[in-house]
Amino acid sequence: MSAGTGDQFRANLVTTNNLLVGLHRYASRQDENFVTEAFAHLIRHLLENEPDAALRILESLTAGTIIATAAKATAVKVTTQVTTVLGRPDIEISTLDTLVYVESKVESELGDRQLERYLEELAKAEVRSKVLVLLSRYPIQIHSSLVHAVKLRRWYQVADWLLGELQGQSIRSSVSRYLVEQFVGFLEVRGITMEAVGWEMVAGVRSFRALITMLSEALSASNAPKIAKDPSCWDSCGYYFDDKKFWIGVSYDRPDTLTFMTQKIKIAANAVELAGSGRLQQETDPYFPSGRKWIIELSLNSEEVHFFARSRASQMLCIEQFLANSIACAQKILVDQGQ
Repeated sequence: MSAGTGDQFRANLVTTNNLLVGLHRYASRQDENFVTEAFAHLIRHLLENEPDAALRILESLTAGTIIATAAKATAVKVTTQVTTVLGRPDIEISTLDTLVYVESKVESELGDRQLERYLEELAKAEVRSKVLVLLSRYPIQIHSSLVHAVKLRRWYQVADWLLGELQGQSIRSSVSRYLVEQFVGFLEVRGITMEAVGWEMVAGVRSFRALITMLSEALSASNAPKIAKDPSCWDSCGYYFDDKKFWIGVSYDRPDTLTFMTQKIKIAANAVELAGSGRLQQETDPYFPSGRKWIIELSLNSEEVHFFARSRASQMLCIEQFLANSIACAQKILVDQGQ
């Protein structure tokens, strides 16, 4: 993907086709280890394939303990879950004369004397430079005696350093760019990092509210029964209707896509074939009695739709047509329309 600028560039990173997001579903109980291993894997890849970028990131991470202009990427070793006498640091970064321990935190808190134990272990190392880095999602208060000994870093800073390398065109390989984009996109989906708030927010919020209002009007015009605003609104905004059998709305991470999906209703296993469109997504939540849901989407940015270039009346017509088509297709895939 070619580099963009600002919010548009970052928005491109958050996609539904993110391998790390998919794999994380199977490692939710190992969340911290998963994030740490993914980051370590990325750094090792960059050291081998994009050494200058990797060293600059490590220089920022280690507060200059590893100096990009002096270090050789081939001499840097990145290891995870290294066992020491006094504990197991999440990441060890080492060269012939440098040793860095990185303790990674996402949701969990520090263990008993965890930082002190790692500092004691570092003190034994006979190297020129050594440092302990605490990398966390949230700010962590540490004892005043440790302030000068421990370098505090946040995951959003890591994302910014990686994005800086992408936007600066220092990462040339398409494979390397893909891996960086996947990792930063994963952090954004997880809410570990986020894009900056720009001036576009004011107009954007007004436009988003107008879109949701149009959805409400389209539902009312279609005589859809029992319409209810989705109360969650954490990652999306939309409406349930027909006793929560269906939902239509917009996800915040994909505000240019209108989504219709089945909810509290049984649907056929060959729903896509029956409907002639859409896609199936497997679900384990009992809220989906078939263990699956059918999803159909309308890309508002597509060449065929040109939604944002339309007049308000034409936008309303577009939404109404999408809703009517979605409902008609959904009726074809219900296993038992009486439920």
